[in-house]
Amino acid sequence: TWVPLSHIKKEGWESCYSVNLDNSGVYQIAMIPRYEAIRVTFYNEKGDRIQQDLEGFAARVFQHEYDHLQGI
Repeated sequence: TWVPLSHIKKEGWESCYSVNLDNSGVYQIAMIPRYEAIRVTFYNEKGDRIQQDLEGFAARVFQHEYDHLQGI
């Protein structure tokens, strides 16, 4: 899971290899607002619960990939 560390969002260009709507090899890009800083909670391969704060690009990538897991 994850939670934002503030209400500040920053727009940035995103694209995804999963989105090739017309099968032409041209991928869609869009300006997506994401939280600048988030706290993620997860379990490692040993079953240990870990919390980690992510900022900037790492926070953006995490939110992008988490969206995939949510079917977005």
